[in-house]
Amino acid sequence: MNKGFITSAVILVLSGALMVAMSPDPVSLLFVGVMCVIVVLGLIMGILPCTNFCQNFKAARKSIRRIAGASSNDPWLVLQQSPELFRYPKLSGLFKEYMNKANRQHSRGEIISDVDTVINEDSLSLYCWQGACLQIPGTLTGIGLLGTFLGLIMGISNIGFSSVDAALSSVETLLSGIELAFYSSIAGVILSILYNLIYKLTWNITVREMNLFLLDFHMHIMPSMQEQNLLFQRRSVEAILDKLDRLPRGVAEAATGESESRQAIVQKVQEAIHNGEFCFYLQPRCNLLNREIIGSEALIRWNNPELGLLGPSAFMDVIEKNGFIARLDQYIWEEIFKTIREWLDSGVRPLPIGVNISGTDILAFDVPAFFAGMLEKYKIPPRYLEIEISESSYLKHGRLILEAEAALRAQGLRVIMDSFDGDFLSIGTTGANPDAFKLSVGETKESIAQIFTHARTQHLTLIANRIESMAQLTELRRAGCTEGQGFVLHAPVSVGEFLELTSRAKTGKISMPQQFQGK
Repeated sequence: MNKGFITSAVILVLSGALMVAMSPDPVSLLFVGVMCVIVVLGLIMGILPCTNFCQNFKAARKSIRRIAGASSNDPWLVLQQSPELFRYPKLSGLFKEYMNKANRQHSRGEIISDVDTVINEDSLSLYCWQGACLQIPGTLTGIGLLGTFLGLIMGISNIGFSSVDAALSSVETLLSGIELAFYSSIAGVILSILYNLIYKLTWNITVREMNLFLLDFHMHIMPSMQEQNLLFQRRSVEAILDKLDRLPRGVAEAATGESESRQAIVQKVQEAIHNGEFCFYLQPRCNLLNREIIGSEALIRWNNPELGLLGPSAFMDVIEKNGFIARLDQYIWEEIFKTIREWLDSGVRPLPIGVNISGTDILAFDVPAFFAGMLEKYKIPPRYLEIEISESSYLKHGRLILEAEAALRAQGLRVIMDSFDGDFLSIGTTGANPDAFKLSVGETKESIAQIFTHARTQHLTLIANRIESMAQLTELRRAGCTEGQGFVLHAPVSVGEFLELTSRAKTGKISMPQQFQGK
């Protein structure tokens, strides 16, 4: 039992006891007694867990610094051998869950999730019954008002002036009712203010200690998810280069994008398209309030027989400079149309898929005509497709992008400005009129709260992108963002895995058409 909880308990209990002692009548005593019971429940359910969390976060910070200072080895490895940072069962359980998840990811060679995906304000609020505790001040005030009305009714209902004695008795009853009314109301307000003040103060201190713990964990034990992601990308490039060293020289030069071999890589891409090696992964887009999957973005992948599954960074630079990106994009887009058609034929209700269009595509061919043809060819309702055009394309190509945007929207397709940095002023000069803006979190020029406040005043729809930590997710929720995607929610997955995720969410079971299993 720590000092903070004892102090809070003493203040609230003494306040309640004083109110009980000063109760003018049994009815007032009953009302104040009910209020005191509610305050005690709030003390046990809300304030006690908060103070325990706070105390454990402080102790965990000391343990982290001791581990980091006493070991010359990797602190993360030492922590894996002795993961007991917390003594409080609830926090200990959360941290064990995180360690198990991290060890599984480490064994598969994946980026290890940030600890704040498990230990965060959302998880703490559940254990502290925050939803219920925040209702206690209002409940106390409401009970006080109920006593007020009851007292007034009791005082007024027995008024009579048939005789002098009846009048005197009526006045005495009225004053007694008024006393009950005022006392219960004042007691409710005082206890409400005290509880609300103590709970909010305790909660804010707990959140501060949690953030200090997360900071120490990142500094001394392991890097943040963003830092790991950069390291993971560097390692991936090194692995690709190592594999390229073992390939024939012509193929290696082509894959590394050397200027004299650009034609070779384009030829390889053409062969890959012919062989069906290119595919797309889907990164789920979620409702940020309940994490329900509400759509996705299609991301290109090259399933190279020699190098394995490659992301765009391994080949996109070469084919973009060559201009062959337009041909590859058309191939991927048609694959997306085919997949949606297969979903519809299999009885799967599709969620909207975002398709990326580059400025090169707009310059190379008639993009709106292509999509109009695909919609007609595969009989796809436009609501299942979303067109994403980068902010840089709007700024660079101006009129051409605006014409394409208008034509695509005329077909019933939703157009989204991708990679938006929050600068509404510069975008306003372009005349852009997309249906929504996809905000790149972490690359904004203003605070998240300011950007969403401005968007609301202009009646603009914002979608968050590249959400990499729970801190960013919490900030977005507070700002009023309801839609977004990012690694902290879901990594890109194959078509089959995407269907599996959505099937789980809808039915609690894994159920998908046979042709998509393993796809």
